[in-house]
Amino acid sequence: MIAGPPDTSTGRERSDVFTAALGDRAQVVHGDFRQESGSQAAAKLIDDGATALVAMDNLMGLGALGEIKARGLQIPHDIALAVFDDQPWFPLLDPPITVIAQPTVEMGRAAARSLLALINGQQPEDVQLAAKLVLRGSCGEAEL
Repeated sequence: MIAGPPDTSTGRERSDVFTAALGDRAQVVHGDFRQESGSQAAAKLIDDGATALVAMDNLMGLGALGEIKARGLQIPHDIALAVFDDQPWFPLLDPPITVIAQPTVEMGRAAARSLLALINGQQPEDVQLAAKLVLRGSCGEAEL
């Protein structure tokens, strides 16, 4: 997994869920939500024998994709790739990139409601929104 910084809530929470699911099989390299750190993390994981990468944000995913291509590896034959955050161009790549898609419109609405509550001196409600796995060709699956 190419994780975000552990000192951010997003980096920490995504890393915690991933390691809880995979246990001691999980390999985690932290990046900084930037493309270059995704490339560097992917290089380390590939050098350590990883056959699948999950980048926890789209810029680090782009860096991982660049590193995979620079090494001449074929997705998904040599290595699988999934990225957190869907982008409009991910389905257009060959193969299309598997993603964990966030409900970004709903997230924006919830953030606006929280801000309004704070402005009005109220406690904002705790909101948790579910992400959705969108399987595409980069993990060896046919697009669903």
